[in-house]
Amino acid sequence: MITLLHATVIAGILLAAGTAGAEPPDAAHLGVRVEKPVGDGKLFSQGSGVLIGDGLVLTAAHVVRYNPADPRVTVLVEGRRVVGRLALIDRTTGADIALIRIERAALPAESRNRGVTLCERDPGIDAPVVVASMGEVTRSTIVAAPDKPASKPGDWATTLATGYHHGNSGGGVFDAGTGCLLGIMTTEISGRIRPDAPFLDVTRFTPAPDLAGFVGRYRATAGLR
Repeated sequence: MITLLHATVIAGILLAAGTAGAEPPDAAHLGVRVEKPVGDGKLFSQGSGVLIGDGLVLTAAHVVRYNPADPRVTVLVEGRRVVGRLALIDRTTGADIALIRIERAALPAESRNRGVTLCERDPGIDAPVVVASMGEVTRSTIVAAPDKPASKPGDWATTLATGYHHGNSGGGVFDAGTGCLLGIMTTEISGRIRPDAPFLDVTRFTPAPDLAGFVGRYRATAGLR
């Protein structure tokens, strides 16, 4: 039997060196690209992230965990390369989340006061979303998880109908109506549940409640509100 293949949604190790319809305000400006050298001076990991305010960028931990001796991370904001530092990475719960801190003066002027509110309500199955990743803004829909048992009370729906591939990990999933941040993408799920089942290509994201707790811990230790 062919089972579902789970793959982290990153561009992998690369050699160094569109959108249709309206989207929520700032979605295109909050999505950034993230690059982290792996330590050999030639290769880097590439992914996506979301500028959430106060110079903080949320991304997936697997995008930036390479070469832990060097906390520097390059972030492409509004087409400009700025250097940030890895501020916090989840090492306790297993959640695929990390925070990058960029000095305010290093950000493009138009990005210094930009940020996003984390969603407080699960929009549920079939809800339309806007995805900002790899410098592009696209649309998708939340669907039921194809490989999980029935959700427990309070669980958020965390699967997108679209398979987002290499380089999209850490990209933002925004509520199509309010523009709040529903989560960041972490894992592509590709394959068949049964040999006679349709081929699936979907993406899982880490939901806002998990992000809120993670960011809240950092803000408390860093003296941010």
